[in-house]
This record gives sequence, C-alpha cells and structure tokens, in this order.
Amino acid sequence: MTARCGADNEWGVHIAAFARSAGLSGAHVRSLTDGAPGDACWDQVNDRGVLAAVDELMVSHDLEERSWSALLAAVGQEGCIDVLLLCGWYHAISFLARASRLPL
Repeated sequence: MTARCGADNEWGVHIAAFARSAGLSGAHVRSLTDGAPGDACWDQVNDRGVLAAVDELMVSHDLEERSWSALLAAVGQEGCIDVLLLCGWYHAISFLARASRLPL
C-alpha cells in the first residue's frame, strides 16, 4: 500500500526491516512497486489474491464480488478484515508521510 501511495520513506523502512524475513526477493520487491499480481514471482494463488485485492482497493476503494471471493479464499474471513484494515491504516500513514514531507 505505501509503495502504491508513493510514501517512499515508509516503504523503504518496511523493505529494509522486513523484506528478507518475509522471504521477498528482488523480483517481489520490484513487482510490489511497479508490477502486478500476475507477475511470475508470485507463484502462490493466495499471494495473488491478496495483491489483487490491494490493487483494486487502491483504484476503486471497493472490491467486486469476484475479488472478495478470491481474497476470502486466500486468507479467510478474519484475514479479509485484517487486509481491509491494514490497507486503510497504511493509506493513512502514507498520507501523513507524504503531506509532512517526511525525509528519506
């Protein structure tokens, strides 16, 4: 979310602190900033479902039924709520980081 919102400081902190422990490769990081859920590096259907939901939320601020179903299949009902709340939280953090001109 922070990458898509252009909050470079927040995105950079997450990549520096968590990318390795989350098992993200360079291809994953590039895909998260400039790619799509269908990129070859995302070989797990669950990952693709979450990423597609986040991208759709960024564009339309909503999820179509098929997207909700894919997210539900990927992470379950409680996971869906977590994804929606995390997207909102990091959207807000991105607003703060960008508007306050938080330096890198």
